[in-house]
Amino acid sequence: MITEAIINVFVALAEWFIGLFGDDDPPSWIEGAAGAVTDVLGYAAGLGAWFPFVVLGAVAGFLIGLWIVLWSIKGGRWVWGLTPLSGGS
Repeated sequence: MITEAIINVFVALAEWFIGLFGDDDPPSWIEGAAGAVTDVLGYAAGLGAWFPFVVLGAVAGFLIGLWIVLWSIKGGRWVWGLTPLSGGS
């Protein structure tokens, strides 16, 4: 009963927040963004001769993977530091 009341309060707040935004149609430049993106990608299609996109993608993937691994190690050390008698501070 209390949980339902709390949920109802949050639902009412969410409905109020969503109600702050109008129901107008989006501007025409937003609807035309897909064409602009297609044009930019079309212009960039010939750049493969100067930029090795395969190598850049591999390097970016490696860096993102390394970042995830290092943050996982840092998070694991933090969790281990929270355990009693582990010597963490």
